[in-house]
Amino acid sequence: MSFKIRFFIFIQSILKKFESVDAKLYSIIIFLIFLFLHYLTHSSFPFLSSTNNRSVDFQFDTLFEEYENPYLFQTEEDLKYIDDPGYGKQLPITKKIVSEHQIDYQIKYEPFTLEAPHFIDEESFDLFIKLEKPRYNQVIDKKTRKAYFNYTDIMYGNLTVVQNRKFRDVPICRPNTTIHNLENPILHKPRHFDKVVLVNTEWGAQFQHWIDRTACLLVQIRPFIKDQGWTIVGLRPRDPVLYQFWQFVKTDFNVTVEFVDNIHSYKADNLFIPCNLPWENPRKLPEVKNFLLRFILETENFEKFRNPNPKYVIYLPRKNTYNERNVVNDKQITAYLSARFGDDLKIFSHKEHTDLKELVEYFSNAKIVIGLHGGAFYNVLFSLSHPNVIEFFPKSSRKTDAIIYWISHTTGCRYWRVFIESKGKNLKVPLKRVEKVLNKALDEDYHFKDLQ
Repeated sequence: MSFKIRFFIFIQSILKKFESVDAKLYSIIIFLIFLFLHYLTHSSFPFLSSTNNRSVDFQFDTLFEEYENPYLFQTEEDLKYIDDPGYGKQLPITKKIVSEHQIDYQIKYEPFTLEAPHFIDEESFDLFIKLEKPRYNQVIDKKTRKAYFNYTDIMYGNLTVVQNRKFRDVPICRPNTTIHNLENPILHKPRHFDKVVLVNTEWGAQFQHWIDRTACLLVQIRPFIKDQGWTIVGLRPRDPVLYQFWQFVKTDFNVTVEFVDNIHSYKADNLFIPCNLPWENPRKLPEVKNFLLRFILETENFEKFRNPNPKYVIYLPRKNTYNERNVVNDKQITAYLSARFGDDLKIFSHKEHTDLKELVEYFSNAKIVIGLHGGAFYNVLFSLSHPNVIEFFPKSSRKTDAIIYWISHTTGCRYWRVFIESKGKNLKVPLKRVEKVLNKALDEDYHFKDLQ
């Protein structure tokens, strides 16, 4: 009997001892036990955690000595990789396990480093380090000012191919997906597929999460499925631009694409499960960028869109987006930026930028992209310049979200994190902090009068 089963039986026996107490006290006891279990299952105890994603203790200077040169790039010379259509390189297979009706491929990426984010003060750097600790995907070393990646959720994964199985209701593709939670009783006559691939990733119907989840899986599995007669099953997009990306996948991979709502139950002669490959993997983001630009620009020379002297300051407002995360003094921020940058200030609206080539040209002319944490920052992937990316983030958050940092630093941008005091998810951004980060990012001594 597994430890988890024995542990829950033990908890159940404790609860029985409290059956005589009144309902209110009983509820409090249950709630406290729930909090205790939540702490354990999100801690670094491998015997309780659903995924063993602990880091191995190490000395920075020894373990990463041979990875001192970052895997991902910062200079114009190094960034020539973007002209190489090498997305979807062969995965580093370390083991192939063949059993009846099933093949498992185990992969392992090498550790790597990234330059740490930039901050306007040391207090912000300390807070970022503190908030990153619970995420178990990187270690920030303040001495070297680098982020070290050697965690299992970034480095390890596996692919599974199973044969002759029947399934009901195509499930969401999550990192813990297994053959056991895919199989269900068939209630309808199943639709037959010869070869089918699950990439219906959680939240993958949204623009930003299609990029950091679905596309991250696609560039990893491309060598396995290209020109092999597979059908890819994904979530039906909420954003119209994703239909264009899916069309490119269909053409470039030479596959068929289906959406989940067209399928109720199915039989697969060969089911390909890539859900346990590394998601939101900073190592793969340059390939995702290359993948997107190859589709948008087709055979056009990338140099045509590169701007050696970008001038735009692009502000990303939160209007018409998730209404629980807003800059409450948005008009004040816009007025300040307008006074400082004049006609070079551009207020971004995704509704006004539906042409993808125009979007590449727009963001390739940016020297600053600034705003509150949100999906609009993913448009930095369309930039062929290397702007400063300035992200406001609520100081009260229990954890930090590193994805915009990864997108920026892995593709040659310079990322700044500015923590802001907040009530809930809404922020009032002090103009003095905006001025300070812009001065540092632009390395100029500019002072705006009458700051409030």
